[in-house]
Amino acid sequence: EQAAPDILLRWLTFDLTGLPPSPSDLSASEPYEKSVDRLLASPAFGERWARHWMDVVRYSESHGSEGDPDTPLAWRYRDYLIRAFNQDVPYDQLVREHIAGDQLPQPRRDLELRVNESLLGTANLRMVEHGFQPVDPWEDRVKWTDNQVDVLTKAFQGLTVSCASCHDHKFDAISQLDYYALFGTLAGARPTQAAIDFPEDLNRGAVELARLKASLRTSFAADWLAQISRWPDAQPAIPALLGLGKLDGEQLRAKWNDLSADWRMKREPAQQFNAENFTRRWDLSAPAEYAQWKGHGAGKPDQPSRAGEFWITPAGDKPVGAIYPAGVYSHSLSTKHNAVITSPRFKIDTDSISLRMLGGNFSFAQLIIENYAVPRAGIYHLRLSPKKDQMAWTRWDTAFWKGFTAYIECATKDDVTHFILDEEDGKKKPRPQPTNDGRSWFGAQAIWFHNNAHTPKEESPGVAYLLQGEAPVSRQEMFERWSALARQAVENWRDGRMDDNQAAFLDAILQAGILRQNAADELVASYRRLEKEIPVARRAPSVIEECAAPQPLLVRGNHKNPGNPVRQAYLTALGEQPFGDACAARLALAYRVASEKNPFTARVFVNRVWQKLFGRGLVASVDNFGKLGDAPSHPELLDWLAVRFVQDGWSIQQLIRTMVNSRAYRMSSQAAPVAASVDPANLWLSHM
Repeated sequence: EQAAPDILLRWLTFDLTGLPPSPSDLSASEPYEKSVDRLLASPAFGERWARHWMDVVRYSESHGSEGDPDTPLAWRYRDYLIRAFNQDVPYDQLVREHIAGDQLPQPRRDLELRVNESLLGTANLRMVEHGFQPVDPWEDRVKWTDNQVDVLTKAFQGLTVSCASCHDHKFDAISQLDYYALFGTLAGARPTQAAIDFPEDLNRGAVELARLKASLRTSFAADWLAQISRWPDAQPAIPALLGLGKLDGEQLRAKWNDLSADWRMKREPAQQFNAENFTRRWDLSAPAEYAQWKGHGAGKPDQPSRAGEFWITPAGDKPVGAIYPAGVYSHSLSTKHNAVITSPRFKIDTDSISLRMLGGNFSFAQLIIENYAVPRAGIYHLRLSPKKDQMAWTRWDTAFWKGFTAYIECATKDDVTHFILDEEDGKKKPRPQPTNDGRSWFGAQAIWFHNNAHTPKEESPGVAYLLQGEAPVSRQEMFERWSALARQAVENWRDGRMDDNQAAFLDAILQAGILRQNAADELVASYRRLEKEIPVARRAPSVIEECAAPQPLLVRGNHKNPGNPVRQAYLTALGEQPFGDACAARLALAYRVASEKNPFTARVFVNRVWQKLFGRGLVASVDNFGKLGDAPSHPELLDWLAVRFVQDGWSIQQLIRTMVNSRAYRMSSQAAPVAASVDPANLWLSHM
């Protein structure tokens, strides 16, 4: 017997939107099929069904445990789901986006919001529990990667693959090798915050900015050369910087020799100290070494910059912010450009790691131990924010972390997975506060490993670069010599041929105001107008693939007992072979799971929808299609719905339309006496 129209409409409205029907809906004489279409087109439909899916993937906006650190902007994933359900994005596309949305060759783009929707899907991989300052972060990583495996295989496949973490599955055809092949596939996904804007939006005006910057370099160089040509007469303030004052003749020669000897006595022991006590791990000014690092963002450079890189300030009377040595810089065109760069993974085997870096507005470098990217106090004070816009060494104490694997991440402020002041800033009173104008920047040059508590000694001469050669016999000769050195530095800067020492010298006299910046006003104004139009990136939780090595099988699930490495792959019972490319393993997994040939994907989702509409799945154990799960009450119906679901283009709305238009859904909830006696659980769907 069919349910009364008003009761049926009430069921339908609650099921599709989570809201009761309005009085006008109940009083209208709208055909049932049109009510179905109207409710599927309602914005509330996406909100209702996104909520169902958020339960499946264990949605959270924080990482739990003591302190419960937030996952910044996790709500963007919620809104992504709402849009996806309302736009009827094919389910197989959603599956691919959830597993490897950051790697899809043709990501789904929302032309109205101008966001990369596919990238947002990977936020679900970030929704894991982190222990509070775990002293064994590898154990913590094993736990939350196991959670990722458990969520993925239950949500999309209805399988309890995590039961094979310690031994072969006792009931299903899932081996321990299968588990660690899948574990290793997901373990390469490093946590990050990623920009979801279209790259062309964030790079707005980049070509013109680069052209203007080249013109500014030429214009400033011409003006500075003109200033230098007047030095013997104008006598700039360089002597005061060096401590030479107004000395001349023999007094000048004596002081010059003293200063030159003093610098040599500092530089040569510094070079020897650095050579004897430090292992130079990465030189980020070398293209081959920087190529080992991975990252993302509009400000992530493709290649290191040569010595002489500079940036244009967004305001003020000093357009050239600084002139830098060779290295990588996020802000070569704009401090609005976001950037993240991460090192290859390494095993910590020294007491200290030193990093040479600069930056502004709370950019940071973080030593991330076993992917634990939630910086906190105590032993996890591993976040360092550069305090000035000049290269300087800073150090991590890594003695406690020996034996663990880690990687180094350098990033702009809003790209941190959890913002916290570094240890130095946290002790200041009042505590410094970042500006929220979307601007932040960093530069990085080198990473050295060592077993002492010192940072490397400075080898760059700065303004002492001028103390070359024999002492001059007069101030006139001194200025003529300095003019030649400065002229050569500026010419080399103009032509892109300078070295780090020249860059340090030129920056020193620029910051001291010896070279004035009062040229190219129109070019500077044009540059700043164009740079101001660059939008601030919108971020969301995501991941970045590190191309991880095969994961060793953990014997009996003991994280301290690694066995033989297991290549990334999916379930061998489905005929799967190891993935060929570790960098694309997660992408390959996404295509395997979302394939129409996969026997579980369509059936599991169809069953979940049936459960939400009928109160019980055709397979009652919606997360377990294995041996210990319930057998389907109507196997042919489940197969038919799954096949039709795929034939209909994996359309979720069409699947729901098929179910709610069925006679089974529209029946009365009143059971006949015979049905109540013979089938009290209503397994045979004699009523609703």
